[in-house]
Amino acid sequence: MTVKFKTGLVGSRRRSLLVVSLIVTFMLVLVSSLIVGMVFNSFSVTYALNGGDSDDLIVDFNEYSVGDVVHVLEAEPTRVSYVFNGWVSSFDGETYWFGDAFEMPSESVTFTADWISDEEETVDDEASLKAVVKVGNETSFRNAVDNATEPLIIALSRNIKLSAPIVIPAGKNIALTSNNNVAFFKLIGANSASTLIVDAGGRLTLDGVIVSHKSGDVGRGVIVNSGGMLNMNSGEISDNYVTADDGGGGGVYVHSGGFFELHGGVIANNTSFAGGGVYVNSEGSFVMYNGVIDSNVANGEGGGVYVFCSDFRMYGGDISGNMADGEGGGVYLSSGSFSLFGDAVISGNTAKRSGGGVYVVGASNSFSRFVIHAGGVIVNNTAHYHGGGVYVRAVSFSSSGGVIANNTAWYGGGVYMSYSSFTISNGGVVANNKASMDGGGVYVHHANSVFNLRDGRISGNTASTGGGVYNFNGTFDKSGGKIFGNTAAIGSDVHQNQ
Repeated sequence: MTVKFKTGLVGSRRRSLLVVSLIVTFMLVLVSSLIVGMVFNSFSVTYALNGGDSDDLIVDFNEYSVGDVVHVLEAEPTRVSYVFNGWVSSFDGETYWFGDAFEMPSESVTFTADWISDEEETVDDEASLKAVVKVGNETSFRNAVDNATEPLIIALSRNIKLSAPIVIPAGKNIALTSNNNVAFFKLIGANSASTLIVDAGGRLTLDGVIVSHKSGDVGRGVIVNSGGMLNMNSGEISDNYVTADDGGGGGVYVHSGGFFELHGGVIANNTSFAGGGVYVNSEGSFVMYNGVIDSNVANGEGGGVYVFCSDFRMYGGDISGNMADGEGGGVYLSSGSFSLFGDAVISGNTAKRSGGGVYVVGASNSFSRFVIHAGGVIVNNTAHYHGGGVYVRAVSFSSSGGVIANNTAWYGGGVYMSYSSFTISNGGVVANNKASMDGGGVYVHHANSVFNLRDGRISGNTASTGGGVYNFNGTFDKSGGKIFGNTAAIGSDVHQNQ
């Protein structure tokens, strides 16, 4: 008897069983891999000496998981003819010092030693009779300040991370510089603390250092208390951050009765609620002779500078590229005096509300004062609402040979004035500004406002109504000067809305 098997059916079933078996096996392997990865997936921290002495080999034997808090090992390598300048991280490019903490990323981290050649170290004190002390750590820095009995130059020989503010007390006259002719060294403030504080009777000069905070940390650059004096000649005050609860002055905070003179250097990339770069409180003083205040941010008013009940004089330099979520992208001044002289430039600032370049406000019984002298320039600023270049309310405002040009706003591309007086004389210029709605050059608002054109020109401005001037119930007195070449659908040069 012959038995015939249905080989086709049996083979099909075997193949199906084989496929199922392979799928099950694959899934088991995959799940096992995930479990192993979750349990055993760890990362390491390596220290590369980058030419340092091999006897200083630094090894971290620990293994870390994502999110672990890791502290940089408390060890410092050496290298002949070089000064150690911190560990540069492979995952964020930041410089770390022993004891600094970071969260472990999803990758192993390599710290590479950064070195500064001894041959690059110089301190130019030939023109000064001040004593010079070189410091390379926080302790030696504090000792130098404490022991100073005469004007003293403190030269940083490397970046220094602080654990608390450095205070310049009464009777101390300290100048900070870098012992390096290639780049400035950093003075890095502690988290939730200011980097430097100048007390009453103290005097501090910054001349070739960078005053900052580590990314993610909170704290001001410099505080100037009443009776204190800060001079800045070169270097930077940068990358400092102050929360809304801490108020203003991400870069510099000048208390009532404090003094700040900016002769050079850069105040940049600082953030606070008011006065991202500089905040000047009641009866404080700020004089800017040169230098740059750039790319600072205010979550409220005064992206570059905020001045309250004080005097601000700007003889030169640039306030540019700053931003305010409220008013005054470049400068916000309340109940005080602001003057632009010489080669002073306010440009490229932005306000999400009004006063892209400058916002000045006074009180009904106490007008503020704002003067642009010959050479002063306010250009290329933007406001979302009023006054692309300038917004003034309750202000005595004059431009004697100044230039307000290429600014943009919804109303008053160049200038928006309310409850104020504004006089153009001595060849002053309001030109090439743009308003999406009214008043390309100047918007005059309210019956108490008076605009006087004595000399100069208003030209090349653009708006929907009142290309050159839009007068809404105010007074416009033209006794000289020229208005020409402006563009608008209604009232190309002047529109009177009485």
